[in-house]
Amino acid sequence: MDRFEIETAEAVRDYTQKIAGHLGQSHRGGAIKNATKEESSALQLVGFLGQLAACKHFNEYPIANIGRSGCYDCGPYEIRSTTHKSGCLIIHDTESESRKCVLAVVHIDDDRTSAIVRLVGWITAKEGRTNENHQRAVRLAVYSHGTYFVTQSDLHELHTINYDRLSFAHVERRQAPEPDELSPPWHPIPGRKRFH
Repeated sequence: MDRFEIETAEAVRDYTQKIAGHLGQSHRGGAIKNATKEESSALQLVGFLGQLAACKHFNEYPIANIGRSGCYDCGPYEIRSTTHKSGCLIIHDTESESRKCVLAVVHIDDDRTSAIVRLVGWITAKEGRTNENHQRAVRLAVYSHGTYFVTQSDLHELHTINYDRLSFAHVERRQAPEPDELSPPWHPIPGRKRFH
């Protein structure tokens, strides 16, 4: 990802923080307990870069869903981002069993001119809610109740995901019509096709 995309993610982060403030929501700390505002801000940037990369991969329109419960990060998927090469995908017990979560590993260059995002794989919330995954979260002392850490080796390969568009959230994309097809049928122009 280039500098423009990083700046876009920063702008989205700043906007969502402003909206969260208006809604009375506290800043989110990601996987850090009692995160400072600066730590939360950095984690949110990582999260938005992961979402932006996934939206590019799945050809979806990126939407920041701050304060909108039930919305997804990218089409019908939740995107979970980490800066750790071997980082886990985090699942919460409040998520519906059928929710598909995708793990993005994000590396931002020190000078913030580029970022590399690797979409590792996916898993449903139901599959990720195992006792072993919960115990892993407890051992890491990051979250306690209702959180599960899924290792990368337990994820399905990304190409196996069944891309199920939400019909109410998408408009079918079509190829633009040829210029000849733009002429209305009631006004024939010599040499142009007519609609049938």
